[in-house]
Amino acid sequence: MKQFTFSDMNRASGEVLETALVERVGLTKHGK
Repeated sequence: MKQFTFSDMNRASGEVLETALVERVGLTKHGK
């Protein structure tokens, strides 16, 4: 599972969504 932060989601949402189509992703907020 690949980890992203909510900041990543704001900056590069396309990359996060593409990754989510092929594997599980986790979103973290403030490292939690």
